[in-house]
Amino acid sequence: MRELPDVITSILINHSANFFFVIRPLDYDGGRVRLSFVLRSEFAKTSHITSALGCALDCLARAVGYQALGYCATTESEVSFHDDALSLDGPQTFIAEAMLGLTDNNLATYTSSIHVQDGGRHKLIVNASGTLKRQHANNLRYIADWRQLKGACAG
Repeated sequence: MRELPDVITSILINHSANFFFVIRPLDYDGGRVRLSFVLRSEFAKTSHITSALGCALDCLARAVGYQALGYCATTESEVSFHDDALSLDGPQTFIAEAMLGLTDNNLATYTSSIHVQDGGRHKLIVNASGTLKRQHANNLRYIADWRQLKGACAG
């Protein structure tokens, strides 16, 4: 793993996914990123899982897209939740991975997946693919007071 650029660290720290998770980088190299998302105990209820995982997917996409596009945002995506995602309850550690596909100066495609650690194996619970678009500046909304989020993903 090469060292994370400061801007990627900034994306991980300031993204609203931090409201739901403790995020740790596992690997970052050549159009690929792997992150660990540890669900915060106050969100370890089934009713929060899909919102939390949606935020995690957005964070993951922005992190993988930065290498090719700079600051970017998801313009469209297709997300598939698997049955196991809807039955999760209690604290969880998720392993997430995203890879870039085709890129040009302003757009890039990506695929991503999130697995839950189940004993010694990783079980796929959600996967996504989509398109990222270059932005001229970082448009993440920085919210210093997490209570302003009220359970929503602000990105």
